[in-house]
Amino acid sequence: MISIIIPSKNRHNFLKRIIKYYSGIDEKFELIIVDSSKKKFHIKNKKSKIKLKIYHKPKLDPFDAMYYGAKKSTSEFVIYSGDDDFIMIKAAVKAANFLKKNKKFSAVLGKSLVFFIKNNSCYGEVVRCEEYVQNENKSNSQINRIETFFNKYNVNLFSVCRKNIFLKSLDIARIFKTNYSLKAEIVICFGIIFFGKLKKMNDYYLFRQNFTTHKRIQSLPSPGLIVKNNNFKNIIKKFELKISKYSSNHKKIKKILLNYLEKDLKIYTKQFSFYFKFVKFVYLILRKIKFIYKSKYSYNKIILKKEFLNKNKKLKELIYI
Repeated sequence: MISIIIPSKNRHNFLKRIIKYYSGIDEKFELIIVDSSKKKFHIKNKKSKIKLKIYHKPKLDPFDAMYYGAKKSTSEFVIYSGDDDFIMIKAAVKAANFLKKNKKFSAVLGKSLVFFIKNNSCYGEVVRCEEYVQNENKSNSQINRIETFFNKYNVNLFSVCRKNIFLKSLDIARIFKTNYSLKAEIVICFGIIFFGKLKKMNDYYLFRQNFTTHKRIQSLPSPGLIVKNNNFKNIIKKFELKISKYSSNHKKIKKILLNYLEKDLKIYTKQFSFYFKFVKFVYLILRKIKFIYKSKYSYNKIILKKEFLNKNKKLKELIYI
């Protein structure tokens, strides 16, 4: 069985939508929702076929809610999901079956699409759809996988992952409690490829809703900010000590992480110069023009939108009003 872990806060309309989406799916899986809203979430219709667990934890941030949900899982495999994401369960089961037969892999992901709904609503017309780029990382060398990860950062957080590896990755990430941005995403994704290989299937397994205003549950500021923290050396020591329990490559890995943070800090510092701001401004204008052009005229975007809607008729019926 697979557990889907969904942290949420103040988005009960999205929770109702996600529960409705998963209702009636015959595959064996459980849905674990950890809601950090002040107001408790109630479901009127409890006749759903799915195994549903809802925990009301108003004091937990998204990371701790994720950790709490994973600990409550009774499955061998877990998937982290936002409350606005949709997992294709058949593809997830296929990924879990692959992991059962291939012990050197820690996680499996598939093809993904991100879509936008008119006015950033929970329901309405899908106005745009595009590929959500995710790459596999299948090197047998742990160091090669980690170098690839930091050189070309790739979000693998939404993959079907072994529960024990997911919990170990979260445990490593807890060291960076003082810096939410690095803790919330990068270190967890690092942990997944630190403990094993990552495979990408050719099946669609994830549809993600995105928002033009970028209003998300969690904000992810520049990881370079952690270098400004007075406890930075302490944090890195704890990080090295933690990973040394699992790998003899801990010194090399620490060096790779420091190089990544140093590079990021240089970019962060440059942002204060007038020249950098001007270049960035021009770049953003050009990107906006390209974006408008692609949104209106790109044949590929139209194909992806049709493919998205045709691949999952239930989702189409659910989000359109």
